[in-house]
Parts: sequence; C-alpha cells; structure tokens
Amino acid sequence: MPKLITEVLDIRPGETEEHYFKELAKRADQRMREIERLQDTQHYKGATGYAYKSAVYDIQAITNNPNAKRFDISLKKNADGSVNKTDYHQKLNAVKRFLEAPTSTKTGITSMYKKRADTINQKYGTSFTWKELANYWEKAGAEKVGRSFGSDIMLKAVDRLKREARPKDVKKANRQNKKVNESEVVQEVAEQIKEAGLTLDDLI
Repeated sequence: MPKLITEVLDIRPGETEEHYFKELAKRADQRMREIERLQDTQHYKGATGYAYKSAVYDIQAITNNPNAKRFDISLKKNADGSVNKTDYHQKLNAVKRFLEAPTSTKTGITSMYKKRADTINQKYGTSFTWKELANYWEKAGAEKVGRSFGSDIMLKAVDRLKREARPKDVKKANRQNKKVNESEVVQEVAEQIKEAGLTLDDLI
C-alpha cells in the first residue's frame, strides 16, 4: 500500500472515532465527485467502474437506498451517547476500501490503463498506447463489423490498420470452406473494418 494512503488513513492520537470517520468519509465523497467529473473527459469514460462502482454498491447496501452515491457521514449512537461500534466499523470499512483502492484516483486509473495496455501488447504483439486502448473500449465503431470475432482478433486487426501506411487489398478467406491461419483472419477483419466505412478515428 502506498505510504501516502497509510498516513491518510491513520487515526491521529487523541482524535475521536467520530471525527476520524467523518474526515475520511468527506475525503472519499470528494474523490467520488472527482471520478464523476473524470468520466466526462476523453479516455476516462469507464472511470465510474472499478473502485467507484464498488463504493456505490457498499453505500447503497449500508444505507438501503438504491439511489445513494455518497457515504453517510452520520453515525448511529447508543443510548448512552457513545458511537455504535457496529455501525462505525461497517461504514469505516467501506470508506477505507474505497480510499485504499488504486482506481479511486485519476492517477490510479491511468496506471491501471497503462498496465492493461502493456499486458495486451505483450500478449497479442500489438503496439497500442493506453490512450488508444481507452478510446477503443469507449467507442462503438468496432461493433459495426459484427460480433463474430473475438476481442483478440479485433485488437490485432485495428493494430494492423494502425501500423499500415497504405493497407494492401487481400483476397478474403472463406472461413466456412477452408481453414485459415490467424494472420489471414486478422487481415480479413481489417478489411471488414474498412468496408464498414470506419477509420482509426472511429476505433481509437
């Protein structure tokens, strides 16, 4: 866990549990708002997935409110006025789970995107930047080609278009009548993408 997060989440000597929780909950709510704004910017359309989505699930479960999207900073009290420990720990754990999640910040989401790009490039031999992949997942252009190909073939086809300065026309393989290798299928998908009138701007 990053040192900064550990320092942020530590209760200070002499600090009451109620004050400690409320400060963390307010910080978490601020991050929730930042992520909501982030999802309206290029490359971050999926920002409200990941940590944000899990936090909303926790919030709605705790508050029993299907529309709630903010942490409840109020704590139940016992008859003697002390903080109800069960309520305190349930709400505190939800807040800390969100704050400790790498994808609760823009930096963490970007890092996750970069790691995903590295993994895909290593696995498929592609050359995508994290921004290109973020665009690819956000745009619906590839859906025009159809859903009969796996995501790996689609990614390789888009990467091939990206690499080629002037794509050559190739004879399409008839997949129903003969066995073809992956490279031929990738080229075929690339051709279908072009025939659908799509450009790289529609895809990445």
